[in-house]
Amino acid sequence: MTRTRKIILSSLAALVLLFAVINIFLFYGMTGMVKKILPGISQTTGVTIGMNKIWATLPRGIVKISGLSLDNAAGKDRSLVSAGHVRANLGFLSLLRGIITFSSLDIENAKMTIVRNKAEKSGTSPTGAMEQTVSSVNETAVTGNTSGQQSGTANAGAPAPDPAFLFRSELPRAALGRLRMNTVLEYIDPDGAKLRLNLEITAENISTYGDPNQETGNFSVKGHLENKPDSIVIDIKGRVAPVVSTENPTFDINGTITNIRTKDFKELADAVGIEIGQADINLDIKCREGSYSREASFVNADIKDLKASEKLASKVKGASLSSATLSIPLKGTFAAPDFDPVGSMIDTLAGNIEAITRSLKSNKKIEKEINRALESLLGEKKKK
Repeated sequence: MTRTRKIILSSLAALVLLFAVINIFLFYGMTGMVKKILPGISQTTGVTIGMNKIWATLPRGIVKISGLSLDNAAGKDRSLVSAGHVRANLGFLSLLRGIITFSSLDIENAKMTIVRNKAEKSGTSPTGAMEQTVSSVNETAVTGNTSGQQSGTANAGAPAPDPAFLFRSELPRAALGRLRMNTVLEYIDPDGAKLRLNLEITAENISTYGDPNQETGNFSVKGHLENKPDSIVIDIKGRVAPVVSTENPTFDINGTITNIRTKDFKELADAVGIEIGQADINLDIKCREGSYSREASFVNADIKDLKASEKLASKVKGASLSSATLSIPLKGTFAAPDFDPVGSMIDTLAGNIEAITRSLKSNKKIEKEINRALESLLGEKKKK
């Protein structure tokens, strides 16, 4: 054996040994190393990160994580994200160019939980908002006042959201070829009432670099109420441009959420104070460079058998509508959206005064005022 061949074989053996050592470390040693740096990340971000195990294999660049969890319990509201298994195909060569590339990302048995803080109940809970709405509707039915000021009054007690923690002007260069995720989305009311949805989320060609105005990626969300596949049926699709800045994204969203029936989540519906026989929602949202257009973005809702219940029923006895259509415009910016479902509901109810007042006849305290208002309105119409 020549000296040159010995050198070549020795070099190859050393490379194979190095490759084997790296794989052994990636498989057995990554968990301990990552867990050592997680406290520093949590302290910086305010998000507690935990995991059972993380490992990777070369040369395919497969990274797996089990028992992943993220918790922001220190926030005003608490959100928790967990996943049983995460599998990512990571492009190690692209890291040399400063780009984080995932050719595929699969997340199984995930769960996302949003827990509202009980201390905020009086200011921002659905119940508080609905109580303000009923108060405004009573005034509308009696006085016929449908001015924009009234819609603003209904929202005066709610503090403006502070979404600054969600936005960063600069993002690392990253690309995602394909995402598949099955998850349970859980919302917990301040009183403990819950709503749980089974969701399947997919996405393709999502990136943080490129033309921020050219929609090259797409995503979809499908799902339904947990254990009831025919209730709250979600079918939403969208397209998105490279998210160069989270403050100024460009995207389109359209789709439907159908068969919303409060009998299927009665505990939460009672906490809100309304009952709905069925509601179907149609979404059509366009955002360009972080701005919504009132004419181009809206949420339409067709509602059947809407009536007050629980706490609201005592305030507006017997109030109901057999059917109603809401068209709620979305305007403002992605960081500070102007979305006023309460004001839109008031306007819709104001347009159905006769139906409302018929249902309010049983409330003796305002019966005389309603009759007087109707006689005045109908009398003027007859004279004309």
